[in-house]
Amino acid sequence: MRLLYLNALWFLLLVPLLVLLYILKQRFQEKEVSSLYLWRQAVKDAEASTPFQKLRKNMLFFIQLLILLFLILALCQPFIPYSNNSYQNIIIVIDTSGSMSASMDNSTRIEEAKKRAEDMVRNLAGNSKVTLITAGKNTKVLINNSQSRQQILDTIKAIRCENSKGNINTSYSLVNSIAYQLKEYKVIYFSDRNVDLKDLNAQAINIGLNVSNVSLDYISYSMDNDKLDVMVRVKNHNSREVNQEICIYGEHKAIGLKDVKLRANQLKTVYFSKLPGGSKYIYAQLEKADGLEQDNRIYTVIRQSDTPKILLNTSGNMFIEKAINSIKNVDLYKTANSGAVKGKYDLYIFDNQFPRKLPEEGNIIIVNPSKSVGLFNVSTEYKGGNAIISSNRLTRYMDKTDIAVSKFKAVKTPYWANTLFKIHGEEAGFEGEYKGKKIMVLGFDFHNTNMPLTTNFPIFINNVINDMVKVESEGAKQYSCGDDIKLYPKSDAEHITVVDPGNKTHRINVKYAEENYRSTNKPGIYKIIQSASGKNISRLAAVNFPTSESSLAVGQSKDNIEKVQKVNGVGLNLRNYLIYAVLLLIMVEWFVYKRS
Repeated sequence: MRLLYLNALWFLLLVPLLVLLYILKQRFQEKEVSSLYLWRQAVKDAEASTPFQKLRKNMLFFIQLLILLFLILALCQPFIPYSNNSYQNIIIVIDTSGSMSASMDNSTRIEEAKKRAEDMVRNLAGNSKVTLITAGKNTKVLINNSQSRQQILDTIKAIRCENSKGNINTSYSLVNSIAYQLKEYKVIYFSDRNVDLKDLNAQAINIGLNVSNVSLDYISYSMDNDKLDVMVRVKNHNSREVNQEICIYGEHKAIGLKDVKLRANQLKTVYFSKLPGGSKYIYAQLEKADGLEQDNRIYTVIRQSDTPKILLNTSGNMFIEKAINSIKNVDLYKTANSGAVKGKYDLYIFDNQFPRKLPEEGNIIIVNPSKSVGLFNVSTEYKGGNAIISSNRLTRYMDKTDIAVSKFKAVKTPYWANTLFKIHGEEAGFEGEYKGKKIMVLGFDFHNTNMPLTTNFPIFINNVINDMVKVESEGAKQYSCGDDIKLYPKSDAEHITVVDPGNKTHRINVKYAEENYRSTNKPGIYKIIQSASGKNISRLAAVNFPTSESSLAVGQSKDNIEKVQKVNGVGLNLRNYLIYAVLLLIMVEWFVYKRS
C-alpha cells in the first residue's frame, strides 16, 4: 500500500491533543454522603454527558480516536496497486479547442474532460509519472514527467478552453517524440473529435453529447446615406428544423430584429436594410440559447473615416509611388499633368512638376521645385554632397542614415517652418504649417540621391504621409479567437494599450514589444490605443469565434470509457472506503453513547 499525499500526516499532531483533552478532563472532590441511592441516576446522566470515560466507559474515546485516524488516512489517500497493466508513464492530452466550450449536463465539455482526467490521476499507481499536454491552436506541455499528484491536479483544474480552432491530431508529433523516449507508456486523449491514434499505445475518451446548435458565421455591412445595410450568414447544425431570432446591435443598442426559420443543416443569408448608423461597431446576436454560447454573437467594426486621397503629380518617380503604395488605408492617384489640378485631395505631391496655381485646400509636398513662390524662395542649383539630417518627427530613426546628393537647390526655410536637410551649410528641405496647411519642400530630385536605396527611405515616406494626412490605423478589422492582432506601432509611438472585451487593460512598451498581440481567446471588440506625439490614436478590432468549431458532433472512438477506466485504474484508492468507515463509526459512537 502507498500513501499518495504524505503531507496529510501532519494532522497526526491532533492525536496528542485529543489524548490531552481526555487527561485534562474535569475532576471532582470526593464527599461522604449518607446514601447513594438518590445519586446513582444523577451519576449515570453525568457520565453519559462526559466526552471520555475510563476503562469500560472509555469506548467513546477510542471510537473518536479511530474516527480521527481514519480521516487523516483518507486525506493521505492510501492506494493499493493490483493490476499487472500498471504503466510507469502516463501521457494525458486534453483538447482545448473552441468546441470544448459546448454545454454538457449543466457543465461544459472541457469541465467534463478535466473531471475525468482528475479521477484517472487519483487512481494511478503511486510511482506513475504523468505528462500533461493541452491541444488547442497550439500544443503545449504543461507538466512533464511529474509524480506530484497535487501539482498535476492543480494544473488540470487551471486549464481553460481557448475558443480557438484546433485539431487534436496535430499533437501527434509532440506526443510521439515524448513517448519514443519512454520504455513503457500509455497515452490518454480527452476530446470531442475523432482521434487518430496511429502507432501509439493510446486510447481516446470521447467527451460530449450531441446538442443543438445554431451559429452566426459571417457579418458584413455597407453604408448608404448614413444608413447601414447589414448581411448576416446563419447556419443550423441540427438534423431538425429550428426557429431563431437575430438581433443587430449598434454598440449596445438594438437597431434591428428578424425571425428566422432554418431547415435541418441549412445555411442562410439574412439581410437588414436601412438600419441607423453612427456606431463604431455592430454585432449580430441569436436571442435563443443553444448548446454553444460563443458562436451566438458575431462582431464587425465600422470604418469611421473616409480613406485619405493622395494625388501624386510626377513624370515617373517610381520610388515615391512604391513607398506610398506600401502604406495601408490611403488611396493614391497619379497624374503627369503639370497644368491646373482638378478635383479635391487630402494631399498633393508635386515631383519635378509645378502647377500654375497651388491648391487652396489640402496639404502639399513639393519635390525639386523649379521656381520660387510666395511661400518660399528657391536659389540656383548647387553641387551636391552629404546631407546633414536635422532632428525632426519626420526624420525619426534616420539619424544614422548616410544620404549623398549629387546636386540640389537651396530652399530657404521660412519663419513658420523647420529645416529637414542641410548640404554644405545650405538649407535643402523644410516642413511646417502655414495657415492650417501642412507644407514640405525638398530641394533635390530623388533620382539624384541614394536616399531611395537606403532602408530608411520607406520609414521617411511613412512618417511624412502619416503626418500630412489622417491615416486610419493599419491592420485587419476582423480576427478569429486565437489569431494574433498586428499592432503596427507608429515610428513615434511611446506605448500601446490594448483593452480587451472584459475591459481589462494591457499596456505594452513599444521599445520591447512584439509585433503581435496574442491574448485573443475571448470573442468581442478589442481597442488598440497608440500614444504618439502627445496624442492617442485608436482603432478597433473584432474577434469572433471560429466557424470551424461550431459543429458539435461528437467523434466516435474505438475505446469506450469503461475500457479506459479498466486499463488505467491500476489500483484501489481507499479514500472513499475510509470515509464510509468514518460515517459508520459516527453511527456506532451515537449508539454507544445512548446505551451508556
